[in-house]
Amino acid sequence: MIAVASLTLALVCPVAASAATTSPSETATIPSTSGDPKHLTAHELAEQIARADKLRAQILSSGSAIAAALTDVDRAASKANAALEAYSLASAEGRDAREKAATQDEVVKALQKRLDKARQDLREWAVDAYTQGGPLAEEWSYLEALANEAADVSDPMSDLNHITEGRIRSVEDIREVAIAQKVAALAYDAELARAKAAEKRAAKAKDDARRLVKEQQAAVDDLRAAHQSQVAEAGPLAGLLLGSGESSAVAASERLTQALERSNVAITDLRLTPCTDKDGVFPNGQIPPSNLCPLVGSDDEFLVPDAAAAFNAMSRAYAKDSGRLLCVTDGYRSYAEQVAIKAIRGPWAATPGTSEHGFGRALDLCGGVNDYSNPAHLWLKQNSALYGWFHPSWAAQGGSLPEPWHWEFAG
Repeated sequence: MIAVASLTLALVCPVAASAATTSPSETATIPSTSGDPKHLTAHELAEQIARADKLRAQILSSGSAIAAALTDVDRAASKANAALEAYSLASAEGRDAREKAATQDEVVKALQKRLDKARQDLREWAVDAYTQGGPLAEEWSYLEALANEAADVSDPMSDLNHITEGRIRSVEDIREVAIAQKVAALAYDAELARAKAAEKRAAKAKDDARRLVKEQQAAVDDLRAAHQSQVAEAGPLAGLLLGSGESSAVAASERLTQALERSNVAITDLRLTPCTDKDGVFPNGQIPPSNLCPLVGSDDEFLVPDAAAAFNAMSRAYAKDSGRLLCVTDGYRSYAEQVAIKAIRGPWAATPGTSEHGFGRALDLCGGVNDYSNPAHLWLKQNSALYGWFHPSWAAQGGSLPEPWHWEFAG
């Protein structure tokens, strides 16, 4: 899991500008007035108002520079989303190939048992022929049968054909089983090779995603440091001016406060702690309840542990920026639920047994995320990759099956 800074809704729309920093010499010292800002002299108050306006300009400038940097962050987020999707698809292909390889391996083993049995039957027949007369004894019984009345015996030629065909079938069965076993073995090798290739692509895609998300963080780190130093000074200064009661100082305080609000950048501490350490691979839609974790803000939606922990961290980050948690309509779906939803939604739902919801790694969201132009959707597009979540290309606006509400976890 990739843990980095979360960007706020306030910076969805970037504005080009260059960063401004505050040097120690530019930092005004708030005069000591025994804790009462009303004791400031007119000259001191004028100096503080001037400093507040200058600091406001610097904050807005650095805030605009942060917003400009977010243009690059948006590009990196888009690339990270694509990289996570590639990782998810390659991982799924690898799992599918390994499952098919395991099936072919079982086929090879089953055919080997058939082959061993057929060879043993043929070997026993050969030993019997060698030690007990085999074919000669059979031919003598045919001659004896020919000497009897037809009504007392079966058709000797039919018996002969039956025994001969049985031996031929034994040999042919060995040949057919051996060919089938060879085909299954080749299929096993092919699926194993496909699995290894897919897993190699998945590893590269995940490394790419990790690199791109780190680029998102690097794009704002320096600006954030300058911004924080300005905010550290602006808070007490705004309070001092507001407490003076003088109208021009109060106005300067309000201007400074607005600048702080406009350029806010929130840094989220990601604590991704799953509710359980249970893991395992289960068939689609057949994950035991003990292997699922609840989602914050929801009473009845669950995901596998790592996906749930990542979503919960993302939802809390969204809440810090928007004041509310992400809205969830659907998480994990059992096979029975997939059947029921398919009956209701038709082509808008995956074939039962194939949905990512059945693996506990997909979500359907509401509360604005289900609208491509809503700030909630834009926030998620910009930040989801930071938590290992992505919006599949097929679900994107203009995709083959547009679903703004559907998001998947890559890990």
